[in-house]
Amino acid sequence: MEKLLGNIDQTLHDLISLQKQINRDDRTSECLAQLRVIDPQAHMAQMEEVKDKLLYDVYKWILDTPEYVAFTNWIDPNLVQSRLLWIKGEAGTGKTMLLMGIIRELSGQSATLAPSLAYFFCQGTGNTALHNAIGVLRSLIWMLLVQQPHLASHLLRRYPGVQSSQFADSTEFYVLRGVFEGMIKDPGLSSVYLAVDALDECDKTEPGLMQLL
Repeated sequence: MEKLLGNIDQTLHDLISLQKQINRDDRTSECLAQLRVIDPQAHMAQMEEVKDKLLYDVYKWILDTPEYVAFTNWIDPNLVQSRLLWIKGEAGTGKTMLLMGIIRELSGQSATLAPSLAYFFCQGTGNTALHNAIGVLRSLIWMLLVQQPHLASHLLRRYPGVQSSQFADSTEFYVLRGVFEGMIKDPGLSSVYLAVDALDECDKTEPGLMQLL
């Protein structure tokens, strides 16, 4: 009888744990749906449609530069890894296209070995979600969570319910900044690349974005 009751107790415990996981998964899915404003992957595809065709021969030169090699080094102990790759140049010199090429290369790595990749393309005209700090953070968080769902606890802790109004008040930038900082400091975070294009076109009214990235 004791053994039977013990088995029943374990079964109930397993069922409760499973239900809690299902509830967390449902909340995470709802939160992700409310969080996303711009799908960076779709936005990049759209930009490629309206710009000149992205050719490998145009951007392949950067892949052999010491700066890029150091930036993408996660394994070779003989190379000193650089955590920042800064592309700068005058307007119209192809910085955005170059970043698209880099993203294409990083996205094409073996899924089992490649770090996660989250990116955003700022644009100073058109959709306001494309040139403010909140849009940047929302999209980076969204892409990270899609690839590393275990980080959702940082978002759900700040947003215990899932109503769209929670993502639209005057403190949103600061809340999202806290979520993002928690995610990138999480001990369970696997290697990740963060790429943001045209930060100079982002609205400067929200302080701290440059320092955060």
